[in-house]
Amino acid sequence: MTGTVSVARFLLLLARPSGALVLVGAAIVAMAGYLVQVSPQGFDQTIAMALFLQMFSASTGYRGRLVRGHFDPILTGVARRSKIVVLHAGVSALPGAVLWLLLATGGWLAAPHAIPTALTPAGLAAFAFVSAMAWAASLPSTRYAGGACWVVALFIAASSHNIATLRAAFLAGPGSWIASARAAAAALVCPFFLIADPSFPDVRVLVLVALAAVLVAGAGVAIAARFDGALTDAS
Repeated sequence: MTGTVSVARFLLLLARPSGALVLVGAAIVAMAGYLVQVSPQGFDQTIAMALFLQMFSASTGYRGRLVRGHFDPILTGVARRSKIVVLHAGVSALPGAVLWLLLATGGWLAAPHAIPTALTPAGLAAFAFVSAMAWAASLPSTRYAGGACWVVALFIAASSHNIATLRAAFLAGPGSWIASARAAAAALVCPFFLIADPSFPDVRVLVLVALAAVLVAGAGVAIAARFDGALTDAS
C-alpha cells in the first residue's frame, strides 16, 4: 500500500468513529436543527456538546494498535513514520471537524447576521486545541483514553470547586501577558470557557491557545514517530 491517498484511506477505516459516537453526533445535529427552528438563542449549547464529543472522537489511540500490528500494512518499508502519524492525527480529528462545520452552518441559519460561534477565532481555537490534546493524550494508550482522562480531570476540578477559580482567571479581563497566560491556561484546562463567550478572550489568549494546540500536536507527532513497534500478543 503506497501513496498518501491510500494511507489516508487505510487510516480512515482503522480510526473511524464507533457507531455510538456517530449516533451521538447525529443526535447533536438533530438537536441543532430543532433549536434553529424553535430556539435559536440556545443553539450554542450544541457547540459545547460537539466539543465534548470531540474529546472522545479524536482520542483514537496509537501505540496499542501499533504493537498489535494494525499499522503494519502502511508502516512496512516506510522510512519516515512522522508522515503516517500526521495523517493519523488528521484522520482522528476529521469526524469532529465535519460535525463542527455542520454546526457552523446551523449557527449561520440561527443567526444569519452574525459569525457562527463555531467559526469565531475562539471557537476555532477551542476545537483545534481539544482535537490536538485528545489525540496526543491517547497516543501512548488505547482509544478514548485521552478523552476519558480529561473528563475525569474536569469532574475532579468541579467537585473541588476549582472550575470557579479557573473561570475567574479566564474572565479576569485583558491586561498584562501574565494575565493573558493565566486566562489561556484556564482555557486549556476547560476549553468550554472559550465558547461560553466567544467574543470575550483577547487576542493574546487566543494566540496562546492556538500555539498550545500546535505544540501539543507537534510533540505528539514527534513522540509517536519514535514508539517501539515490537509486536505483542493481542491477548
